[in-house]
Amino acid sequence: MAITLDSEENMADLLQWISFICSLFASAFFIREIKVGFCGWEVLYIAIVETIKYIIELGWEMDAPSTCYMTNGVVVPWLRYCEWLMTCPVILIALSRVGTVGEATYNKSTMTLLTSDQGTLIMGICAAASSTDAFKICFFLVGCAYGFNTFYTATTVYLDSWRNVPDDCKNMVRYMAYSFYIGWLMFPILFIIGPEGAGHITGDGSTIGHAVADLFSKNIWGVLEWRLDTMLNLHLIDALEEEAELEEELEAEAELAGVIKVQPCGKILIVDETSTVSLYFASELGKLGVDVVSCASMLEAHTKLHEALKETEEVFKEMQEEAAENKELPPPEVPKYPFDFIMVLPSTCAFK
Repeated sequence: MAITLDSEENMADLLQWISFICSLFASAFFIREIKVGFCGWEVLYIAIVETIKYIIELGWEMDAPSTCYMTNGVVVPWLRYCEWLMTCPVILIALSRVGTVGEATYNKSTMTLLTSDQGTLIMGICAAASSTDAFKICFFLVGCAYGFNTFYTATTVYLDSWRNVPDDCKNMVRYMAYSFYIGWLMFPILFIIGPEGAGHITGDGSTIGHAVADLFSKNIWGVLEWRLDTMLNLHLIDALEEEAELEEELEAEAELAGVIKVQPCGKILIVDETSTVSLYFASELGKLGVDVVSCASMLEAHTKLHEALKETEEVFKEMQEEAAENKELPPPEVPKYPFDFIMVLPSTCAFK
């Protein structure tokens, strides 16, 4: 049967099929990229959940529990809210690490985004299930307060990322922000004008709007997030290769000049939560013979500090035993700290 656009129902079906196909192809593409390229688990998870959601929606959208028919006469699109509860937190987890490379590190922004988002979703579901206008408005306004905090925190993350990433990645961060806000701002607007709110559009009209919002907030945003990750990782690889080449050139020049290679003359612990600028400091300090240990969080730094202290104590204990056997050697003193200097880099340091 040919698809026609003579009604909202046919348009809704068409957009659901488009969203399903986009999610299916995105899932296959991200699976490949995880194996052979650079791809976070978040975008793959979102694409898979979206694919399953649209399979259920295309086949059993009006059946329970996809749609719940409550005793107070209210009809709740439960499948839509289930999908939000499953994907929105993961989107915000990925958002909180936008502009970083390496192993993911979660911080205060992550927790704020997750907490605010849960409040928004729960209040939205309560508003949709309310049969009394007063309760519906109250729940919706509380959800908007949570949503405002989510948008504000997301804005700070995007701005920090835009400042930190290389120049050729800045537009990608900008496009991600556009896609995020276009999609996410459509949801409360559709709630207000849709069947859950004032009822200015039909259920099929709401389905059309939500399919478009899903394309922006999940499919397009996921592809942009993957592309930014790829670009940042390629920058990191280039920086490591340049560092290795420079080190080889310096060693070659030193050998030709008959210069003895610089020996380590100190030990520094660097804490860089963004994992972006520690490589620069390690490279520059390494030229001076400094032994640099990098950490991605304060917890990791605390662990390495204790490990280094334990290792230092064991080494000096052996030296003390050797000195005790050979009375000509003075007994060394165990240092209080295994590192000569500890550097904690702020999250706003720029990627050079």
